[in-house]
Amino acid sequence: MNKKIMVSITILLGFFYLTDFSYARFNFGITGAIKNRGEDLKEKVEKKREEIFILNNPQNNPPSIPSNPTPADGATDQLVTVDLSWTGGDPDTGDIVTYELYFGNSTNPPLISDDQTTTTYNPVTLSCANTYYWKVVAKDNNGACSSGPVWTLKTSRWGAPQLIESDNEGNARYSQVAIDSSGNAIAVWMQYDGLRDNIWSNRYELGTGWGTAQLIETDDAGSAGYSQVAIDSSGNAIAVWVQYDGIRFNIWSNRYELGTGWGTAQLIENDNAGDVYYPQIAINSSGNAIAVWRQNDGLRDNIWSNRYELGTGWGTAQLIETDDAGSAGGSQIAIDSSGNAIAVWSQSDGTRSNIWSNRYVSGTGWGTAQLIETDDAGSAGGSQIAIDSSGNAIAVWEQHDGTRANICSNRYELGTGWGTAQLIETDDAGSAWGSQIAIDSSGNAIAVWVQYDGIRFNIWSNRYELGTGWGVAQLIETDDAGSAGGSQIAIDSSGNAIAVWQQHDGTRSNIWSNRYELGTGWGTAHLIADNTGYPYYPPQVAIDSSGNALAVWTQGGNIYSNRYENE
Repeated sequence: MNKKIMVSITILLGFFYLTDFSYARFNFGITGAIKNRGEDLKEKVEKKREEIFILNNPQNNPPSIPSNPTPADGATDQLVTVDLSWTGGDPDTGDIVTYELYFGNSTNPPLISDDQTTTTYNPVTLSCANTYYWKVVAKDNNGACSSGPVWTLKTSRWGAPQLIESDNEGNARYSQVAIDSSGNAIAVWMQYDGLRDNIWSNRYELGTGWGTAQLIETDDAGSAGYSQVAIDSSGNAIAVWVQYDGIRFNIWSNRYELGTGWGTAQLIENDNAGDVYYPQIAINSSGNAIAVWRQNDGLRDNIWSNRYELGTGWGTAQLIETDDAGSAGGSQIAIDSSGNAIAVWSQSDGTRSNIWSNRYVSGTGWGTAQLIETDDAGSAGGSQIAIDSSGNAIAVWEQHDGTRANICSNRYELGTGWGTAQLIETDDAGSAWGSQIAIDSSGNAIAVWVQYDGIRFNIWSNRYELGTGWGVAQLIETDDAGSAGGSQIAIDSSGNAIAVWQQHDGTRSNIWSNRYELGTGWGTAHLIADNTGYPYYPPQVAIDSSGNALAVWTQGGNIYSNRYENE
């Protein structure tokens, strides 16, 4: 409060005098010559009084109106762990500004934070696929305030990344996931215990979430790894992996039965001529399964298989190709609802690697292996296969043309056999590889792969439509901060698909996703996990019949998961 001082001054200037005027804190000297006219003196005193009042009572300006929100107003597909920030401040030096944050699902959001001095806020984990409203009110220490506008953001259908194992004795890696038609899932991975790698698993139950991770094999003779898992429509699952016995690597398996849990791990091949590598497994809706793998016979690598029959168990492993010109590897398997299956692999002819296939007919067994591409310009490899419920299949692979690697495909039609291999992308800026494919129940398929543009690696896709064929390849992500890789894809029974991959932002790799909607096409790629640890292995994804999906990945030596919730 200003102290008011009463001062009485009498100045005799001829016949004019001035007395009894007041002003605030008149503690200064009036300098300069006083003119003869009293009016001039009065004017000077009044002016000085105004100057002193302003100096001692500066005008208070309100804080700056909060602006520049992050995420931007109207932002969509935001992580449910989104961080909020804004620009604030005060034009008056020395003023202390605090903020009130209002946030919620209503257009008039409630107050959730008061008297905070920072311009950032991290709300609790939000719900996926929801619209949120928020605003910020700035207050200074003189009682003035400024209210910002109401901003909106919409969260992604992806939830919050979640750790699904907590064993910290050693790193976990190489995770795989399979999901049944109801949305229940099983993940498997390899985990180091300080002495050896073991196979672990966790189950996701719809409505409950992930359970507790458990060891599904106890053979301590040597390390186990490279596990794969497949699940039937009832939720029963089979895992296969490679296990070292102190002398060589063998193929082992364990079965998860709904309501009972995991059984006892068992050896499913006994050829001790050489090591085995990289098993793959496929299971049909009835629970019958087929596994394939690469096995060394002391001279070369060959492709072997074994079949699991519900109620009987594993049969006897058998060789499914007899071409001894060179080694075979990279086997993959797909099975239809009737239990018929098709395997593909790459095989050397002594000069180059080619793509071969064999078909298993339920009740009959394996047929004769056959070559499904004849392009001899360069080697082919990395084959993948998907099969529809009727038994029609599509294979994709990378094929070198002498200059670069390209993505090629061939289709198997039930009753007709394999067609003619064809190129499904024509971008010659750089090589393409890492192709993956998924097919819906009607026979429509989507492939994804990694393609180099001369500067960075990007994720591309093409769709096969039954009766029409392959379309035009398209880029499904446009983040040029760094390279992308390790793409995977899953498709639901209606033909909607989800792709996931890892993408570098210039500092670290993060997990990204894009969704293909039937009738609309690919959407916009967005982040589903902002990682603080480098994901050493590509993400995996599985999708249920309703379009809900689960992704798993390795992050900083741990296994994480995120769920996509469809409408």
